[in-house]
Amino acid sequence: MEQSRMKEVIHTFNHSELCRKLIPAELASGWPCLKKVRGKLYIVIPYFNRMPVKSGYALYPIYCSATIPWKMPEKMLDFTVYTIQENWKDVDYSKPVGFFKHKALEDIRTKDEYIALCNRLYRCYDEMVLAVLENKPFAGEEKMAGLFSKLMEPSLYPFYEKINKKFYSNFYKM
Repeated sequence: MEQSRMKEVIHTFNHSELCRKLIPAELASGWPCLKKVRGKLYIVIPYFNRMPVKSGYALYPIYCSATIPWKMPEKMLDFTVYTIQENWKDVDYSKPVGFFKHKALEDIRTKDEYIALCNRLYRCYDEMVLAVLENKPFAGEEKMAGLFSKLMEPSLYPFYEKINKKFYSNFYKM
């Protein structure tokens, strides 16, 4: 199966020298959102900490995000550390906000099944990027919302929403 372009762009950035210098190694990248600025497309990649526990992983609030150009994942437009942002001052980063694997994934039995679902969502991102770049309506919105709602960690959603409410609330249906 063909690799998703979105997944490839995120992977390229996550393994870049820039990422290694700015983003703590223990952080994982979360679900990205798209942002269009002056006719150019950017990807906002959130990062959060997760710690292994008996039943999976403890999830901590989103710590930072990197905004990168769609066509140039080795560059960065913005780097935001949320722990120092005024509207994030009440977030407690010392305690987990939830756990993975969440209820919506109860029917997913294996890591391969989970990865296949993630890959389907990344392909939806690819279709959305194409629609945005071509200035066309995104026909896969319902399919993407279904996958996004299943894969999104409910305990992290309020933090994703603080980053870009319009994008994330459009696809995450609780």
